[in-house]
Amino acid sequence: MYCWDKYKKRLMRQFFGDEKERQEFEDFVNLCEKRGQKCDHTGIKHEPKKYDSKLACRVKFIDEYVDVSSLNDLPEGTIPCFLDLAAIFYQNCNRNEFEKLLKIRETQKSLPIAEYRRHILDTLKENQILILAGDTGCGKSTQALLRV
Repeated sequence: MYCWDKYKKRLMRQFFGDEKERQEFEDFVNLCEKRGQKCDHTGIKHEPKKYDSKLACRVKFIDEYVDVSSLNDLPEGTIPCFLDLAAIFYQNCNRNEFEKLLKIRETQKSLPIAEYRRHILDTLKENQILILAGDTGCGKSTQALLRV
């Protein structure tokens, strides 16, 4: 249970404009609640935390992208508490995207054309035209163009 539960729909509309992202965040919140995660402040005053690079995305949340004037009636500490969890959500999303990118890079390196990278680049330095021939799925139409 979070201090901002009764304001959840308002906060989510304000900070998550995209419906898909809003739903993903709500699923994330539900997962955190099932795991027993709770607010880490007393509800009296949300003490500023020491800088944590893992939560750095929170810095730009309010200042540049979101007008929070419509949320001035919320109790003190509600918005920072909500943003703490939102920052963890984005950190998790970024980590997942990075892991996907790493898998793609590993797959690209394992394609047969990868071992000919240097030879292809050297040939292109000397010739304006290069004809690549290879089996289907070897990377000639997708990976060779990325190397140039």
